[in-house]
Amino acid sequence: SVVRSVQGSLSLGTILKRKGAQFSYNAVEDGAQPEVQRIRFTSLGPPGGHWRLRHEGVNTAPMKVDASADEVRAALEAALFTSVEVSRSFYSSGHEFLVTFVAEPGDVPSLECDVAESTGPTPFCRVDEVVQATSVVSGGAFRLLFGGKLTEPLSSTASSLQIQQALEKLPSIGRVNVSDAPLIVGHPLSEQRASQGTSGPGGRAWRVEFNDHKYKGSTVLHEGDQPLLQLSYNETSLTGTRADAIVFEVKRGSRPGGTFKVRRHFGGWSQALDYGASEEELRYALEALDGRPKIPSIESGPTTDGYLTYTDPLCGDIAVTRTDYADSMSEGYRYVVTFPECDGDAPRLYGDATQLNDASVRIRETRKGAPSSKAAGQFTISYQGATTPGLQIGAPIEESLEKLPTVGDVVVSTHEDVDQVSYVVTFTSLGNP
Repeated sequence: SVVRSVQGSLSLGTILKRKGAQFSYNAVEDGAQPEVQRIRFTSLGPPGGHWRLRHEGVNTAPMKVDASADEVRAALEAALFTSVEVSRSFYSSGHEFLVTFVAEPGDVPSLECDVAESTGPTPFCRVDEVVQATSVVSGGAFRLLFGGKLTEPLSSTASSLQIQQALEKLPSIGRVNVSDAPLIVGHPLSEQRASQGTSGPGGRAWRVEFNDHKYKGSTVLHEGDQPLLQLSYNETSLTGTRADAIVFEVKRGSRPGGTFKVRRHFGGWSQALDYGASEEELRYALEALDGRPKIPSIESGPTTDGYLTYTDPLCGDIAVTRTDYADSMSEGYRYVVTFPECDGDAPRLYGDATQLNDASVRIRETRKGAPSSKAAGQFTISYQGATTPGLQIGAPIEESLEKLPTVGDVVVSTHEDVDQVSYVVTFTSLGNP
């Protein structure tokens, strides 16, 4: 998937801030005056401690009572506004700050002053408006263009759902997720407005994510990187002081690919399989895997013939099914591996995704195999009063029989089925009584 961010109805000051500019415009240049508020701080004695400013319920960081104009500006821009200009002066009862909201067109609700952390006799702070704004809050409507298709007019204060519905009506777009986004990522007031789905005088932003999921039967699946949404200026009627809208890419889309490998708990890796390998390719790779190594049988005691036994169940042929290609666009390819001939629970599989791009391998057991029906345990054989020690089912018994004083030479053949083990003993010579 790919993410775009559409920001509509932005003042130029906000645009400059988003593009990383180190300056802000003054609306007076366009004959529009931004609002100016005055903050007066007084105390009956030498003040101390800290104070804060609040706007829409969001506080600045604590500022020293004797903070400079630059310190107040930095605190306001860090938490509340995109760009402001601050000056400081003294008057008979204390000092004051003039705050010019150069990037906030229209009326700005008065700041609130909090002196709870201040010290000194009766600290007091008051905020009032000294210059009324003649700049105009952004408004109007705009239209977006994608794949040569144009959306219906969208309000500069449209909700994220309205933006999503308008985009999904276009035949060139499948499914998208649209959410409210902060004008400035990490900016407390911007983040709060985005979480509440509201906008401020500086504008509003939306985050658009192009999904690779199927949507209402649509065949449009947004795989990999997508073209940038475009603003149709001929069809846009935004209003306000220096109103504009911009679209930029937040995260580039990508397409999964590469190769992967599989193996059992013991043994080597399979050959490399392409992303989206066919059912037959995966099945052949799995059936060619080494099983768990043979180990000497220790249950029946020391052996001299090098007898070895498998400790993994015998699984034989494997069946593999894979999801269709269209479904792979949403959650990747999904394989179902079945062990119809496995006697007992199948050995666990592991995947290696180090050579995959933008994809991973996850393996989980959806149904456990039935307990093994293979005969197991120990038994003894008696002949004419002589009895062997405990014999492991499936282990050779010829040597143990010939050690009995009542048995001479024998030849033993073993027949092992899924649910039983049988022995055929042929006496080739009589034993010594």
